[in-house]
Amino acid sequence: MENKVVKTMIGAVALSGVAFAGPVAGPMPAAPAGDFCDIFDKLGASVYEGGFINSVKLTGRAHYNAAYTEGDVNNVDFDDTYQELRRFRIGTKIQFLNDFTLVAAADMNKNSSRDDVRFGYRQMDELYLKYALGNVIGLEDVSIAYGRQKLNFSAEGSTSSNSLKTVERSVIANQFYRGLRPTGVQVKGKSGAFKGALGVFSTEEDSQELSDWNHGTALYGSLTYDCPCGGALTLQGVSNDVSTGDDDRFGYDWAVSLAYENKIGNWDLLVNGITGEQTNGDSTSGVVIMPSTFIVPDTVEFVARYEYATSDGDNLSLSRYASDASGAGRSFDERHALYAGVNYYLCGNNAKVQIGAEYETAEGSAGTDADATTLWLGFRTSF
Repeated sequence: MENKVVKTMIGAVALSGVAFAGPVAGPMPAAPAGDFCDIFDKLGASVYEGGFINSVKLTGRAHYNAAYTEGDVNNVDFDDTYQELRRFRIGTKIQFLNDFTLVAAADMNKNSSRDDVRFGYRQMDELYLKYALGNVIGLEDVSIAYGRQKLNFSAEGSTSSNSLKTVERSVIANQFYRGLRPTGVQVKGKSGAFKGALGVFSTEEDSQELSDWNHGTALYGSLTYDCPCGGALTLQGVSNDVSTGDDDRFGYDWAVSLAYENKIGNWDLLVNGITGEQTNGDSTSGVVIMPSTFIVPDTVEFVARYEYATSDGDNLSLSRYASDASGAGRSFDERHALYAGVNYYLCGNNAKVQIGAEYETAEGSAGTDADATTLWLGFRTSF
């Protein structure tokens, strides 16, 4: 029933846009021969403008991964190859009555495995309505949003998958970020060198669209400070309150992330420390250090990432494909990983190729020992 209501609401807004938006934008002209990048600009341009509906834009992304991984767990060798339609999303962004924005995007890779890629609706990636309040009680650019939203936690988790500098996020970032899309209300604003967000989210996890509020709640906060000396510090925190029998979309009791980003000479530097407590009471912590620089201006970028994580219990896993190929799951309490790669930007983040190699070692409390090497290939397109 909920699915039908949500889809009906989206359809009503879209139809009202046709009725009140004013003149429909004409067909987009073909991109000049050889100017491949113009295609993305045209796809992301407004398709309706004027009247009740200020603008209607389409959004989309298609991300492909290929990988080869090999290693051993307790001297038992493993190796495997992977091809995966990592993400396939289509959506829309509708601005109406000047201050309202409806964002709706759906995951359309119903099955993305290497042996059985199937297209079709899987779930909503985002579905929320935002109202821009403007300047309120000394704060600037205040907005309030309700619905299914991305939880921006950790530096990599706060970065769109379109803009990631590595093929996959680090294991410690994913430990708490987890690609969460909880339903809730979130307020954002800024003042001087500070900008922040506060949110309250439902922990219900079964819904493919909007969750109910019959389970627990999680509180979220984020504060970024633009340092006068350069760079930015971002502090983020999540506190999860669930009772026995409640759904728990978050899977941990609390977590805190502190990130520093700056440009030093020709290098971009990211340092991110993350810590939190699992629902079983174990604490898990880690650090990510990621420098990057352009070898060829605006075209070829070198990136490296060092990651260290530790846990009181065996709560850590290997990286995405090494974990799957080894079957080890979360069975480690310490992990080191080093990634190095290059990104080739065909059209900025709208189209790029990513190549990387990652070496990791991990140990478990019961004497489990593992190491793995993964060769990564990613192709990203978005508009």
